Amino acid sequence: MYSRAKIIIKGLVQKIGFRKFLKDNALKLDIKGYAKNLSKNKVKLFIEGPKDSIDKMIEICKKGSDISLIKEIKVEIENYKEEFTSFEIK
Repeated sequence: MYSRAKIIIKGLVQKIGFRKFLKDNALKLDIKGYAKNLSKNKVKLFIEGPKDSIDKMIEICKKGSDISLIKEIKVEIENYKEEFTSFEIK
């Protein structure tokens, strides 16, 4: 079963390599989509892939990297659309 999620991560997540951290984990989990900086201290992650991989990625987002500080995370699960063919940093 495949799933899709839109995730907004708030905290110390910009200018510390956080989007690369997300991409590296997404590639390990066979997840496609993108990570994009939003306004100050926010990153948007839009991902598709196997449901168990999406669930693992959500947990990774909650914990963050060694140098990030996650203050808030919002997750919206959507129907899988097979929209993405790779994972990009925007």
